[in-house]
Amino acid sequence: MPPDVLARAIEPFFTTKPEGKGTGLGLSTVFDIVRESGGCLVIESALGAGTTVTSYFPPVDASVESGAPRPQPAARPSTGVETILLVEDDAVVRGLARRVLKSRGYNVLTARDGADALGIEAGHPGDIHLLLTDVVMPGLSGPDLAQRLVSRRKAIKILYISGFGHQMAVASRLIGWRSAFLQKPFTPEMLTLTVRDLLDREADLAGHAEAAR
Repeated sequence: MPPDVLARAIEPFFTTKPEGKGTGLGLSTVFDIVRESGGCLVIESALGAGTTVTSYFPPVDASVESGAPRPQPAARPSTGVETILLVEDDAVVRGLARRVLKSRGYNVLTARDGADALGIEAGHPGDIHLLLTDVVMPGLSGPDLAQRLVSRRKAIKILYISGFGHQMAVASRLIGWRSAFLQKPFTPEMLTLTVRDLLDREADLAGHAEAAR
C-alpha cells in the first residue's frame, strides 16, 4: 500500500476497491477486536513487496485454571427515547450510526456538517438531549458547534467521535461530566452504551450525591 492508503487502512468504510466490491470494515473490525482484548495491531506495507498485519496480545498465565465462570454485572440498558442530533460529514458512517440508534428507540436528527446542524437545531421545537458529532468537519468543527448549541440548550450532552485519538485533545476543552469522546472505529454496542451512559450521567451523579449524605 502507498503511504496515504496505509494511513487510512483501519479507518471504517475506507476501501480502495470499486463500489460494491468491498465494505472497508475488515481491518477496522480486526483493530477493534484486538484493542478490546488489550492488544495492538501493527501494519507493515511496501509497494511491490506486500503487506504484513501482526496482532499482539498481552500474555496469559497458562497455569491458571479457568474454573467456574465469574459472575457478570447486570448489563446496563442501551436503549432510550431521547432525541439525538447526529452530525457526521461521511454519509455512510452517518447512515449506519442513525440506523443503530433508531433501532434502540432514539429519535435521531441527522446533519451533514455544522452549518446543517445549526439549521436543524433552530427548526426543532422539542428538546435535543444529545449532540453526537465528529470532531473535524468541513466548515464548523465539532467543538465549535457544541459551544454554540450549549449556549442555547443548557442541558444538552455532547459525544465527540473521531478516527484519530489525538483529536481528543481538540475536544478536551469541553469534555467533562456532560460530554465524552468515542474513538472510531467503534461497534454498534460501544456506541449505544456510550450514548446511554452519557445521557444517564446527571442522574448517576445525583444518586451518588444522595447516597453520600
